[in-house]
Amino acid sequence: MSSATIIVTFKVIHGKKIWLKKLLEETLNETRGFDGCLSLEVFYEKKTNSYIAIEKWQSVSHYDKYLEWRIQTGIEKVLNPLLDGGWKNVLDNIKKFEGPEQV
Repeated sequence: MSSATIIVTFKVIHGKKIWLKKLLEETLNETRGFDGCLSLEVFYEKKTNSYIAIEKWQSVSHYDKYLEWRIQTGIEKVLNPLLDGGWKNVLDNIKKFEGPEQV
């Protein structure tokens, strides 16, 4: 079975970076401990004022179960005040890759 790579972008509202960073620090340990999460790294892109999470999961299905749990536990209400475009923008821009492809 091949793993999946997930890329999630959190575009920060101007002036809210410190608050989003604190929230990510508090919540991402839960993500790292979730069934199927193999690794998770977060980068900050100054040019776009965005945090980028690059995650490795056992499968896209494992990630989808995690994402459903996050939605059910109210992550939208917590993130909306901090994100440009809100939680909907995050969901609309999640990248899910199976693989890698042999090319």
